[in-house]
Amino acid sequence: MSSAWSELDGLDPRLRPWAARLLSAARLPLEITSVHRSLARQRRLYRRFLSGRTCCNVNPPGLSQHEHGLAWDMTSSDAELERLGAIWRSWGGLWGGEADPIHFEATASLLQRSSPSESS
Repeated sequence: MSSAWSELDGLDPRLRPWAARLLSAARLPLEITSVHRSLARQRRLYRRFLSGRTCCNVNPPGLSQHEHGLAWDMTSSDAELERLGAIWRSWGGLWGGEADPIHFEATASLLQRSSPSESS
């Protein structure tokens, strides 16, 4: 799990403790597949999405929270992603749900809270 935590370095510093807490709640193996993306990388992913070569939704360049370090994608079993997504939403975060189950995103209200311990 510690290798997954190192992947969180690309996140906004205010989001990292929240993401780390969510990862620590995982019961099954998971893999971080995307954190911060440059505008150029977002353009490439969006082109792949438009051509039908991606499994999940991709926002147009300039509209992805990945570009600001405010979102990450991770894979695990469907049930584990759903469980973690429910936890994430209970803390005030956005989860991609059925349409994009690998996507976890910060909200302004989540970032305004000083630490994950306030979510207990």
